[in-house]
Amino acid sequence: MKIATKVFLVIGVIGFVAATISTLGIISINTLDRASTQIDLAGEKVRLGANIGQNVLELNRAEYNLAANPDDFDEAVERITQARDQLKDRLARIEVTADAEQLRMVQEILRVYETYSEELQTTIDTAARLRSGVEIGQAQATILAAVESSRAEARILRDLSTELVTYTNDMGTVISQQASETAARTRVALVSVSVTGILAGLAIGFYIARSGITTPLARAMGALRELTEGKLDFEISGTERRDEVGELARALEV
Repeated sequence: MKIATKVFLVIGVIGFVAATISTLGIISINTLDRASTQIDLAGEKVRLGANIGQNVLELNRAEYNLAANPDDFDEAVERITQARDQLKDRLARIEVTADAEQLRMVQEILRVYETYSEELQTTIDTAARLRSGVEIGQAQATILAAVESSRAEARILRDLSTELVTYTNDMGTVISQQASETAARTRVALVSVSVTGILAGLAIGFYIARSGITTPLARAMGALRELTEGKLDFEISGTERRDEVGELARALEV
């Protein structure tokens, strides 16, 4: 094996170690990037879930406002319409990236919301019918009765949105912990591979340099000194080698 080949072998070992470290680093970065994306999504869904709960509260307040102030019908209906649109939009946004459990929760919220929405519409229709031509006290009592009928569904909606937020927040915590564990394992792996690679490279380099280059060259140089001193009965070693040292030894035989 030529000396250049031996040098390239050492370089190859170092290159392999470097490639292994790079591969581990890339895998780790990709894993952490996916975890970061999942954590961001979880955070966004927690925010949306909390906002859904606020939308339910807004709807419920607007209902009671219809009973308390029937003359504020238009303003209350505007608030209800806005809260309805926001709630449905936020549920749709959660559905896009929801896992199986989150999807089940969203569907349950939608199911309860449909019932609540029908009862809410009954309240609106009652308020619209009584907004004029009826004494305020009588109108308030009638509208309040309609509001009370939807109160249970509103409470269920708030509980379901809280459940969604809690589940998603816990999921984000788990992902964060897994990302931390991945980072820790990667650090250990990178250090282990680096140390092992460096030691292996040093060992192989030392062995090749000593047995394949320096020691044979020292013997050849000794033979050359014998030759320059006029001694011809010295032993020439290394003639069987297939590298430059072997070529030098065979040349000395001549």
